[in-house]
Amino acid sequence: MSTARCPGCQGEVHPLLGEAPLVLGNRVVICCSAACRDLLLTGLQDASPRPALSHGPELGPEPAPGTPGDLGHVRGATASPAGDHSHGSAKVGGSPALRAGARSGAAGRFPRRLLLAAMVGGGALLLLLAGYLILAHASSSPRGSLAGLMRPGSPALSALSPPQGGPPAAAPGRGRVAPRPEPKGPSLMTLRRRSWTILEGFLSSRTGRFWRTAARVLAEQGHPGALAALRRGLRSGSWAKRQRAAEALARLGHPEGLEALRRDLSTKRRPVRWASAFALARCGDSSGLRVIKQLASFRQHRMTAYEALTRLGDRRGKAYLRKVLASSAPPYDRLRAAVALGLAGDRSGLLLLQARMKRSGMHMGVALALQKLGTPEARPALVRALEHTALREEAARALRAYGDVTLVSKMAPELGSASDDSRLTAAAAIVILTAQARAEAR
Repeated sequence: MSTARCPGCQGEVHPLLGEAPLVLGNRVVICCSAACRDLLLTGLQDASPRPALSHGPELGPEPAPGTPGDLGHVRGATASPAGDHSHGSAKVGGSPALRAGARSGAAGRFPRRLLLAAMVGGGALLLLLAGYLILAHASSSPRGSLAGLMRPGSPALSALSPPQGGPPAAAPGRGRVAPRPEPKGPSLMTLRRRSWTILEGFLSSRTGRFWRTAARVLAEQGHPGALAALRRGLRSGSWAKRQRAAEALARLGHPEGLEALRRDLSTKRRPVRWASAFALARCGDSSGLRVIKQLASFRQHRMTAYEALTRLGDRRGKAYLRKVLASSAPPYDRLRAAVALGLAGDRSGLLLLQARMKRSGMHMGVALALQKLGTPEARPALVRALEHTALREEAARALRAYGDVTLVSKMAPELGSASDDSRLTAAAAIVILTAQARAEAR
């Protein structure tokens, strides 16, 4: 049987007596020893990524079977004269099977190395970008320190960190993100202008109570149209309407109002004369004192007469009311006496007034008397009175002394009410409560 050459050392080896057979592709290669086989395998692994395998010099035609180059040889390897099998580093060439194995190994490893190189290059690029951002911001930082730049919330770290959900990060040195302010309602002056317009519309109302309320409130603010409407009321054919217009003008300090009321004192009609005397007493004018004293002699008018006398500062009126307060008179009469004394600054009925307020919680006369006496129970009662249309104007006049314009918000929704009464009284209360703020704004 013919011999073959060992592809490792190029020595002759018997095909059946070879110690280290090796399978390459679809062929069996016989090596003379295990060392030659390991050397051949090492040469294949080392030579696989080298360009010489794919871009080296063109090889000649494949040798015929049975020739020394049949299974390939190690190109450039030299054998020692003593037959030493230490071959050193050698380039693999020759056999197409060896070249095919080298190409398949290189194709399997090249994408992994390319991916590793891309990852290393991307990481280096990110580090360079981070350094650039830090150095660029360090020059404009008020403290000029990297410690401040690298703390949580720093723009440099925010640029490098992946976006996350949740609220936006706070700017350095500014604390938490301020909450969005709630939308504000109409301003105080806006509500006043709107209320003013509503009252002006009621000046032309055919309902006497409506136009008199609007005229009374607007006339206090110097509205020329309201003053003209009240003066027209002095020429009314109804003595009740005429006296209400006259009293409104008299309280504003206009002399024509007092003169109209004084003229009615000489009329022969007793209801007109009595009503005129009481209206003058409410205005602080004692012109009707004689009429009031006459009424005191009538039992059914006695309490009303002494209340008017007390308002005018008459000593007989106070003495009578104190006697009623200390007697076993009906509870209603005793309460009326306590209220009249309180409005005059007399504290004789204070305990009764406080007990009444604690029991019922709402009585306009009691609240006004307690306010006159300076007690803390008055203000909450007056605030509650703003909820009643019949008491709203008088309560607003009393609350104006406290200077609390925040109460305007309680009536603001009523300006859009479908009820004329609610809309009118709310507008009147707002104009009254904001009068001082308007004067200060000027």
